[in-house]
Amino acid sequence: MSTEAEELFEQELVMYPHLKNIRDKLWANDSKSQVSVMIGAGFSLNAKKIEDSFEGMAVWNDLKNRLIQDLTHHLDIEYKDVLEIGQIYTKEYGRASLDEILKEAIPDENYEPDELHYNLLKLPWADIYTTNYDTLLERAKKLVYERNYQVIYDISDIPSSVQPRIIKLHGSFPANRPFIFTTNDYNEYPERFSPFVNMVQQSIMETTFVLIGFSGDDPNFRRWTTWVLQNLGDHMPKIYMIGYGQKHRKSELEEKGITLIDFKEIYQDHENPFYSMFTDIFEFLTYKKREEKTKWPHCSYNKRNLDIGEFRYNRETYPGWIVIPDEIRRTYVKSIRDFSHTLILSRPVKEFDNEMIAFLNEILWCYEKFYIPFDLDLHKKLKELINAQNGNEMDGSLYPLLLRLLQEERLDCNQEEFNKYQKILEQLKLNKEQQHYFAYEQILYYLNFNDIETVEKLMKQWNVGSKEIEWGIKKGSIFARINEKNKAKKMFEEYLQTIRSLLAVKSDDFRLLSLEGIALHNRNAITRIRDYGYDRLRYLSSKYCDANKEFDRTVVSIKKYENTLGKTKKRGFDPRIENSSYSFGDFMKQELLDSFAASQIQETYTLRINDASQYDLALKNLDMIYPLYSQIKRINHIRMKDIDKIFPREVVYKLDDYNLDILVRILKNVLSNEHKSNMNINLSLEILSRIYFALPLEVQKEIDLKIIQFIDEMESFHITEKDVLNKVIKRIFFAKNIKDSKAFCEQLINSKIKSQKQNDKSIYKRIFFEPFIIVFNNKEKLSQINVSEERLISLFKDLNNEVDYSVRESALIRLTFLSLTNSLSEQYHNQFVSNIKQLPKVNTYGISDFILSGTFDKIIRSDEVLSNSEQEEFIKKDIPIFYSQNSITDGTAVSNYFYQLNGTIVDYIGSKEKPIPEYTIYKEWLKKFYIWWESQKEGLLINPNESTSLLTMIDLIIPVIKVLKNNIWGTIPSEYLDEEDINTAKTIFFEINEKRPDVSFYLLPCLERLNIDVGYSIKDILYRLSDVDITKVKVSATVLYDYFVFIDKEEFIANPNDIKNELFNVMKYGSKGVLKAIIDSIRFTLKNTSNVLDINDYEKIIDYLNNFLEGIKEGHIKISTQDDFELMDSLASMIAYMWRNKPDVIGNRMNGWKDYIRSHRLPEVRMHADFFDTLEE
Repeated sequence: MSTEAEELFEQELVMYPHLKNIRDKLWANDSKSQVSVMIGAGFSLNAKKIEDSFEGMAVWNDLKNRLIQDLTHHLDIEYKDVLEIGQIYTKEYGRASLDEILKEAIPDENYEPDELHYNLLKLPWADIYTTNYDTLLERAKKLVYERNYQVIYDISDIPSSVQPRIIKLHGSFPANRPFIFTTNDYNEYPERFSPFVNMVQQSIMETTFVLIGFSGDDPNFRRWTTWVLQNLGDHMPKIYMIGYGQKHRKSELEEKGITLIDFKEIYQDHENPFYSMFTDIFEFLTYKKREEKTKWPHCSYNKRNLDIGEFRYNRETYPGWIVIPDEIRRTYVKSIRDFSHTLILSRPVKEFDNEMIAFLNEILWCYEKFYIPFDLDLHKKLKELINAQNGNEMDGSLYPLLLRLLQEERLDCNQEEFNKYQKILEQLKLNKEQQHYFAYEQILYYLNFNDIETVEKLMKQWNVGSKEIEWGIKKGSIFARINEKNKAKKMFEEYLQTIRSLLAVKSDDFRLLSLEGIALHNRNAITRIRDYGYDRLRYLSSKYCDANKEFDRTVVSIKKYENTLGKTKKRGFDPRIENSSYSFGDFMKQELLDSFAASQIQETYTLRINDASQYDLALKNLDMIYPLYSQIKRINHIRMKDIDKIFPREVVYKLDDYNLDILVRILKNVLSNEHKSNMNINLSLEILSRIYFALPLEVQKEIDLKIIQFIDEMESFHITEKDVLNKVIKRIFFAKNIKDSKAFCEQLINSKIKSQKQNDKSIYKRIFFEPFIIVFNNKEKLSQINVSEERLISLFKDLNNEVDYSVRESALIRLTFLSLTNSLSEQYHNQFVSNIKQLPKVNTYGISDFILSGTFDKIIRSDEVLSNSEQEEFIKKDIPIFYSQNSITDGTAVSNYFYQLNGTIVDYIGSKEKPIPEYTIYKEWLKKFYIWWESQKEGLLINPNESTSLLTMIDLIIPVIKVLKNNIWGTIPSEYLDEEDINTAKTIFFEINEKRPDVSFYLLPCLERLNIDVGYSIKDILYRLSDVDITKVKVSATVLYDYFVFIDKEEFIANPNDIKNELFNVMKYGSKGVLKAIIDSIRFTLKNTSNVLDINDYEKIIDYLNNFLEGIKEGHIKISTQDDFELMDSLASMIAYMWRNKPDVIGNRMNGWKDYIRSHRLPEVRMHADFFDTLEE
């Protein structure tokens, strides 16, 4: 409709306010119409005749005249009512004849719908009723795609129907009968078709009802208005009638409760007044200029030159969504950010006048609603604006900026700046909304740090009224996060009641609808009833008022952020050509904006995360703009198995002190508020154990006490807690030097021993936790731990506990540790020996379920080597079977067996000073091993590291080879072996070499030692040092150490200088990938066979190492990966052994390394400083 016609209606149509009211109701509630329409016969006259020569459509008078033709013998028939005439006709000629006349008089097939029919159906009517028999509306609906109408022909169609509907009240051509026409039809209709009458009455009561195509003398009109008026009486709402030339019936219509809107005065001069009238009315009702709430914003942000008026208008017309629909956010967020960024950064601070600050506040509103993060430049500029106040009284217009800056400092985890703005805001007279914002930001800040105590205090001080629904729901969400589930549930339910009472007044309030959705989701999360309010949430989703749905849409759309800015290099197609390209632009891509939105929506309303991996990607992306916040949020949502994604060793190594301080603050708070923290306690312990080595010494000591206190307060242990605590103790101990390890053990020895007894002892063995089991393997670096007399008495008392085997086990483990570290006086040592002799051997390893029996044998005999009887006892054990043609186990039992065997039989290093087993021990074991090998070799030789392998199991060939080379073939005298032994050894090597050539060469030194020829020798090993296959180089470098040992023991004859020269060449010129293997070979040589290396060798190594350190300091050598860390560990260990062996040769020449090792962050490097400290003492 043209603007002129709109103005004409407004100026010339007396009933314009009523017509406008119909339009407003039609489009109320965002396309959910509150208007129904009834279509009469007059509207069908607008149909298009297919062919001009075809019969036309009859009106009521035409029908009357046609019937009278056959009833002329009835006196005064022409004065009767058409319905009565129809009744008479039916009585004389039958119903079938009447129906045929009706079909002839209304030739439906001669007409097709006109544009007016389509335009009528395009309007969002709640329902369309029609008394017409023709099918014009049904046929028109097929080409109307805006609305999906269901046609109701019969009352039986009503129960399953949904709006919008076309309801054929009086039948429909060709066969939906009866065609309501006669007096009897109308008299019987209210009872016979009462569902239709009820539908119309319900529509009149619930919607605005409009009549189109009726005249005052229309029988249908008269009958229907009479029925409704009789049934509804004074309670009948107003009905509108769109008419032409009906003003003479105005009084009659008013008596029936009908408001007439007559258009004759406007269209009487038109050639086709009815057509023109309906064309303009439908165009007017289409309301193309309407501002639907779901189509916000009404002023597009995707324009270059936006002004404050457009920003303000959009804010004022904002529908009220608590979480803006994802589609709208994504459409405009980049444009808003780009425009505001340019506007603010281009304006000097001194030019920020009142108008500009007003504009800034409109922008800040957009930043809040669209979830737009500050970048560094914008943040800096806006801080300058606040700082420019120079102590002047802060203008109230800057309060929103202060609050947003407070939020930014929270997101940056900038404690100093947060405290600064906090103090400023505390002095200001904030309005109620700003007070809530301020209180909420402070709570989120402390919640970031898991400071539950402070959060609870602030929550008590934060008063939110029963009508302040949004803030109340945010408060309820905080309660849910600190595990105050009952409080949260009560709040959500109370606010749901408030929301619904308000919606009863204003059902289309998007703000209330959004809040209802959030409250429903949170309540369901607490009660774990996912489908509560399901239908309601579906309705809310249709209005974009289901925040969780919008959150899900945001999350699933997130992509991995990649920073493509800067210089990139790429190899060209031609040889020796390298191309460089530069990329400039804005780093704030859509991925970051989406990720920030997802994080803020979830944090504010604790919405359910349906796609955890996508949400974690969002948090990971945030590392680009809020690295600390990203890290904090990720550790609150990550699963234990994914912890390496956040805190691999490389990341922890690079963490700065500020980051570490924040992490410690968080994790300590979790330990103190385990039951209220939303962070998993086991995950917290895992993280704490990972960052422990990077912490300052004083902080480590504080953590030590916290961990011991935490362990003491635990009532019981489960498998997950036990595994995590094992790692905690192991990593704490590993991170300490000898002095601090000793102090830690002195604290740990006083930790409580508690009952861990289980009805099922197999469960007990899986979940039993005793910290001193973990430090057992590192006991060699400790001695003479100080233990109080009182504690020792308590431990011996627990050792004799005959009721609780778990308490006895803990005491046994601790006293064993004290004995092995020479921490028991002679009196207590003798008492301990006496006690362990008397303990029953009923457990896995005799008197213990966790300590090998050989350990107690050594304590009793005060010997480092097991007695023959202990060795014989072990050799009697069967080697575990793990493989058969039908099944395969994980091999843990096999691995444990060979681990125990390694401690039972002295190895090739220890045999230099300790006696080897007797002949029978070797022979008995080898006999058993040969049989076992034959049955198990197929499984043993599977390589689980190959990409084609589907198995996830221990590589069992490794422990088998280690025992063979270190304990059996590396120590057994050659004269113990007969021909069968030699041939079997050869066969085993060939079988391993065929299937596992990556490990077979580990056996070469011990086989050459025994003069067993397998076709390879030390020459092959030296040759392989220059192989292109790094794996072969690493194996070769490793086994050269074995050759050094056998040369030193005079069990193998070779020139060590040849080996050394090859090693030094690879060390100096080889790749970084093989350097660690070379260094390891040299450092083990320095540790166990130092006589092999002379002063010249030391000189070469010193020169190399000092050059290496210089490369690190100058940045040429980067230390950043796990491989680098292991290399540094090996280098530090080698340097320590060099210092131990030749301090006079080294002098002060490696003091740089000494300082570097002592101050190194990695404990595996730093631990070697113990050598220096011991020497200096």
